[in-house]
Amino acid sequence: MSPELFSQSTRAERQQKPYSVVIPDTSRVDWANTISALTTQAHAKGDMLARTPEEILELFQKKHSMVLVDEKGNLLSHAGVTFEYPDGSIEVGAVCTNEGEEGNGFGKEVVAELLTHLKQLYPNRKIIALANTASEGLFKKVGGVKMSISELHRDVFNACKDCLRKPAEGEKFKCCDTPYNLTNFIQKKPVMETAIFSSPAHVNGKNGANHAKI
Repeated sequence: MSPELFSQSTRAERQQKPYSVVIPDTSRVDWANTISALTTQAHAKGDMLARTPEEILELFQKKHSMVLVDEKGNLLSHAGVTFEYPDGSIEVGAVCTNEGEEGNGFGKEVVAELLTHLKQLYPNRKIIALANTASEGLFKKVGGVKMSISELHRDVFNACKDCLRKPAEGEKFKCCDTPYNLTNFIQKKPVMETAIFSSPAHVNGKNGANHAKI
């Protein structure tokens, strides 16, 4: 089954190169491998938690991922729902864009489309993000409002055990990321009618060697 095309557009300022924002399905193991590699490299720099290909495929299965691809099906950027918490809140993360594609607004575009999708799936749930120094500007651009740490469910910090920036034993804990509330995001442009992504989209795997950047 081909992935579902969520929307597509062409930007003149991007040299007329068309791109598509896709809700991938579990057949796209190539995309899952690429995204996993990008998050792993970002994790090595302390920017985000690494995600295995299996974890990314689970997001695909739940329709909790958005992938932005070019006209050849090469993956440009990704965003997904990385955590769901007992209070019903959901966290947006794993935002990564291939090296050489940064500065084109792909990260903002894919996050905006994911938020639109999530508001349709879960209209009454809080949507949050934990922003690092690279992604904070992006979340501000999509209408994120800075939150207090006290507003987060305590389970948010369970993942800190895997963070490279966690304090040494005996040191006082302080979250290195800034929480943002994305719940009131408003899509500022109409989303195109959902269709089937039927063109042959293949990723050759080379993208997996690139760095994760916003």
